[in-house]
Amino acid sequence: MKIKNKIAFFAPIHRTGSSLLSSILNQNDKIHSEGHSPLCAMLWDIQSSLDDELTVNSVLASHRDPEDLKKSFLNSLIDDYYQGNSDKLIIDKSSYWGLAGNFEMIERYIDPDPKIIITRRDLSDVVRSYVNVYMENGFSQEYAENYLLFGDGFHGGMLMRSIASTLWAQLSKKSNFFFVDYDLLVDNTKETIDALYDFLEIDRFSHNFNIKEKKYQDDQNFVLKGLSEVRPGISKRKISVVLSDNATNKIKEIDSVLTLSNTDNLGELDFKKVVSFYHDCLN
Repeated sequence: MKIKNKIAFFAPIHRTGSSLLSSILNQNDKIHSEGHSPLCAMLWDIQSSLDDELTVNSVLASHRDPEDLKKSFLNSLIDDYYQGNSDKLIIDKSSYWGLAGNFEMIERYIDPDPKIIITRRDLSDVVRSYVNVYMENGFSQEYAENYLLFGDGFHGGMLMRSIASTLWAQLSKKSNFFFVDYDLLVDNTKETIDALYDFLEIDRFSHNFNIKEKKYQDDQNFVLKGLSEVRPGISKRKISVVLSDNATNKIKEIDSVLTLSNTDNLGELDFKKVVSFYHDCLN
């Protein structure tokens, strides 16, 4: 019988220390945490296909339970994708695991009590760091800001869905989410990692925080050069990029909603504002 992989989920906003965190965790031979994974999208596509009315009717006509079939297919895909790691805790990384629909998919078909890690960082620093990478790869600052925050008129900025993921996770107030703030990861690394181990309910591990290189390297053919680079040691990098007024104002707007979503006892009007912004981020 195939051993089902034990899996947790990692839903970072980009440029929030997710590569650093994965590099630290991968020192533990009982953990496997690689780069951004397509698994979330693959599972969603299978679920959507099996939700099609014609498919459901065909499954029912063959005397099978559509819900049992979805659970079987989704779990088998996880096992197949991570074959060879069945003795480890898999930490699958996708910026979208925190979205409401994806959380419901996990809860319903994979794990009724999932554990999801979310890394956070000052949004201005996130955008400046990302813009800096784009500029180092030959793109203009204007292009990078538009791509990240504003989109092309048909789709929103690239960062907006991962921001929505964090937004919903904060708003839900569910104990399934563990938030790792970038400043604490850098300044209080051991305490942050120990707290994460406690959340994951696994034995703590004695890590070496003098990071020299990533154990898992993203293929540079598919990511911007320097995008997932982990520098030696653990420190903050000074970024000299000065954002445009448009980008700065957009960040202020997003920050105000992120702050609201993290507020206890949110009033009805503010709750509706956050939910409306969440749906806008998905368009």
